[in-house]
Amino acid sequence: MNLLFMGGVIGYFLVFTIYLQTGLGFSAMRSGLTNIPWGLLVPVFAGVAAAALAPKLGRPVLQTGLALDIIAMFALMFTVHQGNGTSLTLIPALAIGGIGMGLVVAPLLDFTLADVPVNDAGSASGLYNTIQQIGGAIGIAGLGAFFFSHTGRAIPSPATYNPALQHTLWLPIAAFASALAATLLMPQRAAHHSDIA
Repeated sequence: MNLLFMGGVIGYFLVFTIYLQTGLGFSAMRSGLTNIPWGLLVPVFAGVAAAALAPKLGRPVLQTGLALDIIAMFALMFTVHQGNGTSLTLIPALAIGGIGMGLVVAPLLDFTLADVPVNDAGSASGLYNTIQQIGGAIGIAGLGAFFFSHTGRAIPSPATYNPALQHTLWLPIAAFASALAATLLMPQRAAHHSDIA
């Protein structure tokens, strides 16, 4: 699940940033500011999910987060399709994506490492981070190649980059949907939370 989720997220960030700066002509500063809703809401909802939601609700928190990230990708596709790719019009989709990622990123670590014996915690954590990095590398390579295969050698403009982004966003949607299916293989609750209850 970690491989799929991080591949979708990291690949999306690369392609979306290129889209903003090259396709829409945003400066690096404006591109960064445009992404603030996503970046701001991830730590907020990660804290809430890990401390309050996951111990009480368990696996549905992960599933809700992944569903929200899928919705965010569709919302971005719709906004771009409408030709309204401005910093303000992108806020709703980016906010939904940030909430979704926050609901996944902290509880996922909790679920993954919950059953690991203390003596193996270091190795398990290292493996978790390795899978995360591999997922990110696959996402960057896959989404990047797919995106640029749709832009061709045309002069960068919304006319060429809008449809390329719309087509490319199907890949993170597929990754998040696969990760959502993979949650069914996880326990309903992280083991140590069940023990405490």
